[in-house]
Amino acid sequence: MNLRCIDLNLLVILKVLVEEGNATRAAEKIGVSQSAISHALRRLRMTFNDELFIRTPDGMTPTAYAASLAHTIEGSLRQIEDAIQSGRHFDPATTDRKFVMRVSDYAAVYFLPRLCREMRRAAPSAQLEVRHFDRRDYEQRIAKDEVQIRLAMNLRHEGESSSTRLLDDRFVVIMNPRHPAAGHAMDLARYLDLHHLKISVAGVGTNAIDEALAGMGLARKIAMTVPSWLEMRQVIETTDLVAVVPHHWLEAKEFSAFRSADLPLPHISLAIDLVWHPKDETDPAHTWFRGIVQRVFQPSPALQ
Repeated sequence: MNLRCIDLNLLVILKVLVEEGNATRAAEKIGVSQSAISHALRRLRMTFNDELFIRTPDGMTPTAYAASLAHTIEGSLRQIEDAIQSGRHFDPATTDRKFVMRVSDYAAVYFLPRLCREMRRAAPSAQLEVRHFDRRDYEQRIAKDEVQIRLAMNLRHEGESSSTRLLDDRFVVIMNPRHPAAGHAMDLARYLDLHHLKISVAGVGTNAIDEALAGMGLARKIAMTVPSWLEMRQVIETTDLVAVVPHHWLEAKEFSAFRSADLPLPHISLAIDLVWHPKDETDPAHTWFRGIVQRVFQPSPALQ
């Protein structure tokens, strides 16, 4: 086959279709219409004389030939992209690039307002798309062009992602300022005597607390369970319940008025990592964005 007969744009579309396994997602990622993807797929099938993809209930499954093609051309396309991008200067003040981030509730509460302010200041025309993790996706694979802020304990697939530590933190017990326990030392006996609000299964740290207590033959008094951190604050403000949160949350305005005490289980801690795809390692815009995330995520000296 003569290379001059092949439109390189079709190879890009083939690679993305293999990665996404879905025409709609491929169209969104490339920035074209779904009909353009369908037209390109017809041309690809004619060019390579192969069906390339088989429709299944889960999306589009590449044929063996399509998978082999995508693997072969990926490196070549990356070299072409790097050659085009090399030497270009990234200017955050003028960029209109869209940055994609996955973040969980426990990080979003503290982090997103600060990141938004910094992005608006440094890159006013840039876009930031924030997504939650799919709780059904236990593997949390990292996609190209996105970053993830997630628990270090959830970091999997070494070699398939790059990461750096954002924060090592501990947990504190929070309560409203009028709580009878406010201002008193928090030992384990006092902690167990209190009534608790618990974040349900996905709540970071909450299950570790109950597991640690169970190992000592103890249990706390759970008065209420909520599905996420977002429902917690007003309950704590207006009742005698207490809750456990990461220490760095105390810097957020919404939590600064609470009284706090160290969790009397010091071996339970929290580590949060910034994770990205290795293919984005040298992308100037991506490198800048990761730097912004790292700077913004640092707690103030008063909390360190």
